[in-house]
Amino acid sequence: MNHPQFIEKKGLGLVALGGCLLGLVFGVHACWLYFRCASMLEAQWCLYSLFLSFFHFSEFIVTAINQPNDVSYDSFLINHSKAYCIAALCSWVEFWVEAWLYPWMKGGRLFLALGLCMMLLGQCLRTNAMCTAGSNFTHIVAFSRRPSHQLVERGVYAFFRHPAYLGWFFWSIGTQVALGNPICSVGYALAAWSFFADRIPAEEVALLNMFGSRYAEYASKTIIGIPWIYSPARLSPENNPQAENSNQR
Repeated sequence: MNHPQFIEKKGLGLVALGGCLLGLVFGVHACWLYFRCASMLEAQWCLYSLFLSFFHFSEFIVTAINQPNDVSYDSFLINHSKAYCIAALCSWVEFWVEAWLYPWMKGGRLFLALGLCMMLLGQCLRTNAMCTAGSNFTHIVAFSRRPSHQLVERGVYAFFRHPAYLGWFFWSIGTQVALGNPICSVGYALAAWSFFADRIPAEEVALLNMFGSRYAEYASKTIIGIPWIYSPARLSPENNPQAENSNQR
């Protein structure tokens, strides 16, 4: 495993390993659901695992199509952050501990259906946003404008300024609703909101610096979608120093 292909995140070895693991998770749970599933509890876990593995695989595929020069193992978002990995582990522990101690809490069709709908909605919104933005979309916030960087205002961006974030917000909470995890449902909602409450304002300041009053005008016609998120871009141009400074450059 010391071969450069496995060490470098753009190496084919590490990318192949990530894709293989996700495919294995998807395949095992698809077979479990179809051939061996004997209860709603098992169906709940299998459907969650199918949606989870598909989400991470789709992140890589869409990135590979739109940004083939930048795609890497990180594009799977499996290793998004330590906090993300810890949150996933906590959700798995909660699911199986509650299934063991309080089996009546699991296997509910209503919460499973609601969670799957939230995951499907979030997945479609995020994937659509990534495809619409094309090469303008990056997993890492860009604080300087590339020569090819354009302000995307079509498709889902005509309604939402950050549709990929909005999709991930609903998708992440939906995973816990589908699992019937009351503790992690609240925890994921608070953690996701806190993450975007920091990230979205910083990104909007960067976009104001890049596009100036054009972005401020775009912001006035669209919404974030995630409730109670502060938006620097919604300030009027005369009260928005970022927009003024950008216009002067």
